[in-house]
Amino acid sequence: MLRSLLPALLAATTLAVGAASAEPAPERVTIAVQVADLDLQSDADAQVALNRIRRAAHTICGETDSRQLARQAMIDSCVREAVNATVATSSSPALAALNGTPLRATTLAAAN
Repeated sequence: MLRSLLPALLAATTLAVGAASAEPAPERVTIAVQVADLDLQSDADAQVALNRIRRAAHTICGETDSRQLARQAMIDSCVREAVNATVATSSSPALAALNGTPLRATTLAAAN
């Protein structure tokens, strides 16, 4: 399960930038994050995976711009939500621990 973990890791991520305005609902964006080369039970490899997930989230959500505080807050929130949602579905306790977020209960039950 861990080897096939993230082919469409950020599939459930909704781009949050612009969501607070009167614009139409944002579209869902998917980026594949490669982790087949990693052992997600290892803290070192889980850190590599987390870095890849964060880069993908920044690609989807955008880069922060300290000159536009409201936009920066939306982008930061989008990245945080994307990373947390992705890690929660990862089936990797090491990845969840490094991110400081729990795994989903269904993931934990399936592992037992």
